Amino acid sequence: EEEEEKEEKKEEEEEKEEEEEKEEEKEEEEEEKEEPGGDGNPLETPPETPAGRARVGLVCDPRMEEHRNTWDSQHPESPQRVARVLQRLQELGLAQRCLRLPPKPATPQQLRACHT
Repeated sequence: EEEEEKEEKKEEEEEKEEEEEKEEEKEEEEEEKEEPGGDGNPLETPPETPAGRARVGLVCDPRMEEHRNTWDSQHPESPQRVARVLQRLQELGLAQRCLRLPPKPATPQQLRACHT
């Protein structure tokens, strides 16, 4: 009986995880439909380029400057690094040439691919 209960709980947890992933996918699809901008980002979406010409995408959000590694102060990812990269892109006029893309949360699968 205990084994059956454990198996049932495991199945319930797996179903719950699947439902959460489906909800996240729906949210991502909805976010993709929304217009970029209005998030406090100083970058404007540049005008469209001629057909057939590739664009470089730039994803930027002020919340990215809050990311820090709390257990390794020497880790390369830091708020200063993010701010400096954006500042330099703007100084060189490169940020304005990029296609601005709205940020979206990473899926659990994407997080596991990089953080295991």
